Amino acid sequence: MSDMSINLDRIEGRLRAACERVGRDREQITLVAVSKRQPLEAVHEARVLGVEVFAENYAQALRERIEAIPEASWDFVGHVQSNKARYLVPSVRLIHSLSTASAARALSSRAERHHTNVVVLVEVDTSEDAGEGTGPRTGASAAEARELARTVRELPGIHLRGLMAMPPRGASPEASRPHFERVTRLRDELEEDLGRPLPDLSMGMSDDYEVAVEEGATLVRIGTALFGQREGPSP
Repeated sequence: MSDMSINLDRIEGRLRAACERVGRDREQITLVAVSKRQPLEAVHEARVLGVEVFAENYAQALRERIEAIPEASWDFVGHVQSNKARYLVPSVRLIHSLSTASAARALSSRAERHHTNVVVLVEVDTSEDAGEGTGPRTGASAAEARELARTVRELPGIHLRGLMAMPPRGASPEASRPHFERVTRLRDELEEDLGRPLPDLSMGMSDDYEVAVEEGATLVRIGTALFGQREGPSP
């Protein structure tokens, strides 16, 4: 049994245990394997082991991965820039990390041009709301997320499915819990405001995915716990 197979079994066991603790069904959770800076061989191995959904942080890298492994489903979890829309639409399954109206409009325009729909989540950075910001924000504040959700509702070719949570960097799993709770409540409020369901919550990474599942995550973004340490320096 390979290291990755052992890692995947461990992740699956912990996902099932977290679901059992709160009365959820494991089938409600999608494992999104974040393959940033991992070799293609590792991605192929994960696919053979049964992982179906992968994600990248950089738009051009995502396009290269899709071309190399088209049989997998590919998500985008990095910062969405308007000028990168051409790399994302119509190729991606889901964009987790929409945070600006300008990017939403660029994605909408691209989707309309290709006669398709792009599915997105709004990325919420809760650190500012909690007074815990430690660096540049990578998502929208709660107030900005509300406004962005209303903007997306009015745009053609773009469909909002829910929210993505980004707790403060370096937070422990239990320290992340109130941030996950906050985003889940925000999603519930937005459903009422928009008058439509927002079924997806992208919450939790390698260090805190169990807590995220306990707080309602439907997608968990796991890299290191599955693949091991990434190759190359951090950007």
